[in-house]
Amino acid sequence: MKGMVSTGKLLRTVLDKKYNLRTENRMSLISVIDLKKLDRIIIITDPGMNTYPDLQIKKQIIENAVRFMHSIYIENLKVAVLAAIGYVNDEMPSTLDATLLTKLCTRNQIRGCIVDGPLALSSQLLL
Repeated sequence: MKGMVSTGKLLRTVLDKKYNLRTENRMSLISVIDLKKLDRIIIITDPGMNTYPDLQIKKQIIENAVRFMHSIYIENLKVAVLAAIGYVNDEMPSTLDATLLTKLCTRNQIRGCIVDGPLALSSQLLL
């Protein structure tokens, strides 16, 4: 848990060369939430580490999350690409990116999960 530590301070420590944790892969934040009443685990990824990701960075964030979930033996992943609205709007780049990420998945360029979006955040996503 990060707690009250600022993201900048945490990253400076984690990325200090003396710890040799740097790789060529992009880092992203993953928060795991256990919804016991729904018998489900969800993760929210990258609410603050990659502040203005482009399409390629969003793809890498999804791939990080999928690798992480597979590493803890959770399969059959469904990725909801969230946007302010749940439909494509040419004036909202996040909805266009969500559509492209979904297409990358159908073309097997994102593997190990099912990607859908754009989706608006609602309780329906938890079902």
